[in-house]
Amino acid sequence: AMAGRADAEVHPTAVVGPLVLPRLELKPPGSLSEAQRSLYDKIAAGAKDSQGRPVKTRVDEASGGLLGPFNAMLLSPGLGAQLVGLADCLRFGDLAISQRIAEVVILHTVRHHSAEYPFWSHTTIGKAAGLSDETIQALRLGHPSPPPDLHGTGEAAALLLAKRLLAGSGGGEVL
Repeated sequence: AMAGRADAEVHPTAVVGPLVLPRLELKPPGSLSEAQRSLYDKIAAGAKDSQGRPVKTRVDEASGGLLGPFNAMLLSPGLGAQLVGLADCLRFGDLAISQRIAEVVILHTVRHHSAEYPFWSHTTIGKAAGLSDETIQALRLGHPSPPPDLHGTGEAAALLLAKRLLAGSGGGEVL
């Protein structure tokens, strides 16, 4: 059990297919308090592609539990609701960049940090935004140069900026 949370079961991390097993036991919807269920419903309904169509990347089909960071948000529904609101604003708010550019940067960033769930989840969203399988595979493998279909586009520039920022250069030379 986690310190301070005797009711939370902790699982070891193990890679299974495209995802890592959760560290916290997935909570089926029927076991949730009213506040947790309200947050669960908001999270489950919130995953959308660039056209606003629902995508199923946040709920485990077998158990009904939430995947990735969303499962942990159920431990504190008030804080979880605020985090979901912030994430939705950043992803679906009035972006000054295209959804394709956002997904290129997100996929590179989560791959850089070896964050398997968001890479898997944003692969689906990236494809819906028009990213090719070739581009997604190149981002997955961390190729040093942008995939061919990104050359000469805002996506290539955004990817270069993300790479420089994550490398600690500040990115000024790209701007």
